[in-house]
Order: sequence, then C-alpha cells, then structure tokens
Amino acid sequence: MSELSCTGLRKAFGGLVVTNDLALGVSSGEVHALIGPNGAGKTTALAQLSGELRPDGGTVWLDGADITHLSLPLRVRAGVARSYQISSIFQGFTVAENVELALQATDRHSFRFFRPAASNTARVARASELLDRVGLTAAAGISARRLAHGQTRQLEIAMAMASRPKVLLLDEPMAGMAPDEARRLADLVRSLASDTAVLLVEHDMDIVFSAADRVSVLCEGALIASGDPDKIRADPEVRRLYLRDDSEAED
Repeated sequence: MSELSCTGLRKAFGGLVVTNDLALGVSSGEVHALIGPNGAGKTTALAQLSGELRPDGGTVWLDGADITHLSLPLRVRAGVARSYQISSIFQGFTVAENVELALQATDRHSFRFFRPAASNTARVARASELLDRVGLTAAAGISARRLAHGQTRQLEIAMAMASRPKVLLLDEPMAGMAPDEARRLADLVRSLASDTAVLLVEHDMDIVFSAADRVSVLCEGALIASGDPDKIRADPEVRRLYLRDDSEAED
C-alpha cells in the first residue's frame, strides 16, 4: 500500500493545465523519482501533495486517509515533509541550531518559541542524531553560511526529517552540485528510504536511474509512463519525448 498517493489530481492556472488527471503513489521503503522536461508540472505536483497548493480536483491520500483538504502544517504533522529548490536554512545560526529550531517547530508546544531551542536536552540529542544521519556531525558547531552547497542540501534534509516524516518530498536536491557531491547526496537519499518513503524530483538521469526504485514520467502535466528504471529507460515514448539526447548519443 502506498504511504502517499493521489488520484485524478488536476490543477490549472487560467487556460494552462499544469496537472492533468495525475495518479501517483510512493510506498514505504522506496525512492520514487518523478522526471520530465522543464514545465512538465513536477514542482506543481509536489506542491499539491505537500499541501502548499490546493488542487482543482482529485484526491490526495496518506495511509489510506483523505488529506486533500489538510493545510501544509497539518500535513507535516500527519507525516509529509518537503524540501525546496531554493535553500531555506537560517544562515545566522549554527548547523546544529538550524536542526534544533526545526525540531522545535514540530513540537506541539512550539508557541514557546522565545525559549532557546538548545535548552531542551532531548531536542539537542535528536538534532545530533539527525546530523549524524546526514553526515554533518563534524559541522554541527559552525555557522550555516559557511557550508558548501552540498552540505547545505544535507542540512535541509536533516531539517525536513525533524518531523519524523512517513513521506519525504525532495525537489531537485542535487541541483547545482558537482558530480561527486551529487553521488554522495544520492547515497544519502537512498539510505533514507530504509524507513521513509521518498518522492524525488530530479533532472540528473544518472542519479535517477541509479538511486530510484521506481520512475514516473510527466509530460504537460500528465503521466506518460511509470515503472522500474530499466522499463523507463527502454520505453520508446519516454526516449522520444525526454531521453532523446541520450538515445541519439548512443546511436
């Protein structure tokens, strides 16, 4: 059973249909990659699944429960977390403080925000666990503004994991990375799927085909193919519409 799924999802901006009757699901223990050309509707689909954007039609399900009308904060509390293309860390805080603040924000008593996040020993310990999980233990005490680009993405994932999500939505986390950095982050994403369902939007096809268990392809807001990486790589329609450059390079 899918942890997070949608059926008949639709979204239009004026006359432009951005999500066209989308049916999609991501299951616990898997990395499901969502790919497609620029403008295919991938980020818009993530926004609807996360609760940031209200769909015009269709249903979003989490563990079999209809969450279509839940707001973004309530979906986070239910178990859906998201990272964004644009960095959203607090650069004036240390790496550890960023995670501690993310943990405090998920606390049902986070209205006590004026209390220093580090005053809660359990929260500090959990922040340390998350930093270890993403490989940033050695950077815990440094200012977040001093992080390399790849480390910033690692920190964002740690912050997203603060809510103990059942499903993690990642929007192009490898964008702008050198190949070695991208491979390391792909390994991290792969490891997260051991206990969290991961829906990954990514343009780097080498990363997609090596890290994903399942790949779905969007074109003009509609799903045109879905399956394991080998099936998608060999699909004639996908190769024609999206992997054309790869196929021509091989000829």
